[in-house]
This record gives sequence, C-alpha cells and structure tokens, in this order.
Amino acid sequence: MFVARAVPVRRAVVAAVSKAFAWTYSPVGRRRSGRCTMPSAHATGKADGNVEIERKFLVRDRSFLEHTEDAHGHRYQQGYLCADDVRTVRVRRVGDSGYLTIKGKTRGASRAEYEYTIPPSDAQEMLDALCPPPLIEKVRYRVPATPLPLVWEVDVFDGENAGLVVAEIELPHEDATFERPPWIGREVTGTTRYYNASLQRYPFSAWTVQERAEHDAGCKE
Repeated sequence: MFVARAVPVRRAVVAAVSKAFAWTYSPVGRRRSGRCTMPSAHATGKADGNVEIERKFLVRDRSFLEHTEDAHGHRYQQGYLCADDVRTVRVRRVGDSGYLTIKGKTRGASRAEYEYTIPPSDAQEMLDALCPPPLIEKVRYRVPATPLPLVWEVDVFDGENAGLVVAEIELPHEDATFERPPWIGREVTGTTRYYNASLQRYPFSAWTVQERAEHDAGCKE
C-alpha cells in the first residue's frame, strides 16, 4: 500500500498554485486545508492562454525517429497528486527541470491547463513521496509537423506502460488542419484509457487481451 510522508513544499510553489486552485497553506506540522477545485478559464479572467487544445493518435511504427529534432529524445517521469473526472494535478520531472500542472475536464479536444515551474528537487520529492505508484515513465520525441510551427510530440512509454507509443499534436484552435504523416494511426482523442492519468491507474501492462487487440488494430489503421 502506498504511504505518503510529509514533504516540505516551498511557499513560492504553493503561492503559484493557489492562483489556479483552492489551497490554503500552513507550515509543515500544522493543519493544512483545501480542496482540489479547478476554476473555469472564465472565472479566472483568462481564456485562450490557459486552454490546451490537443489531439492524440496511435503510432504505426518507429519511422518517426527519422525526423525527430533530437535523436535521443527527453526522458519524462511524472505522477499525480490528484486525478479524477474533473481535474488532474500532475508533478513532472524532465532532466533538470520540474513542473506542477493543473488540468481541467476535457471537452472535445480542449481543457484548461495551468503549469508552473518548480525546483527539480521538489518535483522529485513529490514524485517519490506523494504520488502513488506506478509513476509514468516515457521518452518524448519532437517531430516537426505540417504546417509549421506545429510539432508532433511522440511518447514512447517505459515501465508498466512499456510497448505503448502515442503521438500528440497541440493546436491553436480545435478546427486547425494539419497533415497526418504515414506513421500516424487511429485517432484516440477523448479515449480516456490513453490519458496519462488513466495509464497510472490502469497501465498498458494490465490491459485485457481484447483491449490490446483493439489497440493493435488501431496502430495499423
């Protein structure tokens, strides 16, 4: 069973996050109260700047590696402090960088997103002590898309999700058009089992034979 230990989180991080969701800070050792409550973009007075528009696809093969910006990719490790049908609170470590990201409920291909840079040591402490296992482990490759400056982000998963490869493209608006390269398979935007937060709770290694067969068929479309 996962047991979290108390970890001091810097006041600067808490102050930044409190702008995006209700959280009352008190020093470690005292009572801390708050609700993981996601405000709407309208309520915060912000709109497009805090909205992520992203479409997700399966990947046919590894030929995308011939076109990557970085042949070695970037290793990601991430976990979740909160994950439900309304919001997720994600901790991510990428090399020497740390991030805390709050996302709202997905509607179509869009959802509210608030991201804050945090010290990598804080990110690692939260991943180790506060995020339930298994953590999401993956290598991300960036592939230029058409039209530029759009970019495909291709995630090759490790750990409990080894064998899964998913491509995402972030768009300026939901009706934006783009070219699908030959290595792109079925679109899975809105298919919740491909969300990273879902893969943490129900990893690829635990999928049923039928779910794996459906996935394999989608990779060939």
